[in-house]
Amino acid sequence: MTPDGNTTVLARPLLGTPSWVSHAAAGFCGCALAVMPTSFAEVAIAFTGIAAFIHHRRWWASLRLASGRPVFWAVLAFIAWSGAALAWSEDRSLGFEEFGAARFWLLGLTLLALSDRRGLLIGGLIAGFAVGHVAQALNLWSLHGGGPEVFLFGRRPDRVSGWWDPAVAGTLLTIAACLHLPAAIAGRGLVLVAGLGGLLVSTAGLALSGSRGGWLATAAVVLLASAVSTLMSLPDLVAGRFGRVRWGGVGLIVGAASLLTVATFVRPAGLVGRFGALQETVEDLRDGDIGFDSDDGARLAMKLWAVDAFAAEPIVGVGTGGYSAWVRSHADAHPSPDPLYAQSLLDRRLHDHAHDTLLHIAASQGAIGALLGLGVALGVGIEVWKHLARAEGFAIYRAGPSVAALGLVAVSVFDTLHVSQSSTAVSCVVVALVLMPGVRTARVLAGEGQPMPSAM
Repeated sequence: MTPDGNTTVLARPLLGTPSWVSHAAAGFCGCALAVMPTSFAEVAIAFTGIAAFIHHRRWWASLRLASGRPVFWAVLAFIAWSGAALAWSEDRSLGFEEFGAARFWLLGLTLLALSDRRGLLIGGLIAGFAVGHVAQALNLWSLHGGGPEVFLFGRRPDRVSGWWDPAVAGTLLTIAACLHLPAAIAGRGLVLVAGLGGLLVSTAGLALSGSRGGWLATAAVVLLASAVSTLMSLPDLVAGRFGRVRWGGVGLIVGAASLLTVATFVRPAGLVGRFGALQETVEDLRDGDIGFDSDDGARLAMKLWAVDAFAAEPIVGVGTGGYSAWVRSHADAHPSPDPLYAQSLLDRRLHDHAHDTLLHIAASQGAIGALLGLGVALGVGIEVWKHLARAEGFAIYRAGPSVAALGLVAVSVFDTLHVSQSSTAVSCVVVALVLMPGVRTARVLAGEGQPMPSAM
């Protein structure tokens, strides 16, 4: 047992040795590549896989400890059930493509061999997002500043997302913002500066992407975390203990309130592009006048189709990859005119997924899949709660993955996290980072150097 009462310890390769350098480089590069286009994220599996192979005893011991966590078995059960659901899918070709995203869980599993480099892995993830922001800046230059066509990336002027698909950018940049949020809210000195700067860059990139789902998810997490932090600081503020007040959280609350005020009272003509479209959608929802022809109306239609598919096959679903095929076949058999199943709407607006993680799982894998998916979310939530409750505090970047996991929950209403390749890759990295503080080998592994006290 270690002096702090933790019964586990992790062997650590000696600092500066080739083993240490290769180990650290593999983890850092693997996390950075996970944020990049899919082909790069697949290379990330090779980087972390090599590290796991080199340190196979460490990895095996880490897996044994991870297997004691409910989320570990929930993930394996969900993957297995998704594979089984291919058997009754009407579109197995698409089903195999959806199921193929599960390969990125290998990235998360192999990262466990690097759990004593957790801080470096978080840095690698942030570095990957930084490279993505550079791609966005080049995209902005090409779209609005006359830059080279090679940086257009096929984007529209109001969807400046770099090499990321605009919708996927909404998910990824929500995660990026959440990684910086703990330091931005409760950091001190240079940590506070880094946190606020990182949060500003991430939210600016999110705004440029035009992903309204990402805007809403990020705003929800930032406001909730800032409100909790501000409430926790009230006793110190009232007592005049200003040095203990978490001014970052207070500043974010004031800034968010100011932006909300501007967005509420400025006319749509004074806003641009998708900001104006978002305000129009909010007004339509308030008036009960939203239809299926708009972008947001189409997203609503996709969710309603998923509800209908679940109602038709509530236990096992319509099969992995069978969502869009079921919607079309159901429309063909629909006897009465229904605007939701109009052929023109299906031709223009039906996507391969429901743009909602839980609804797409329920439609594709039924109640069994939905319960397994909720089990994964609950298992991650348990790890997040244990992490944020630790005495080390909130004002550190080590808490970033836990807050990023909350961001994944928020953005899951707008994206199918387990289907989108890039979203799945980064989600698997975040889950692995959340799991790592509890993954420590139970004994010093012979031949791997000095033992390291169990610390985050």
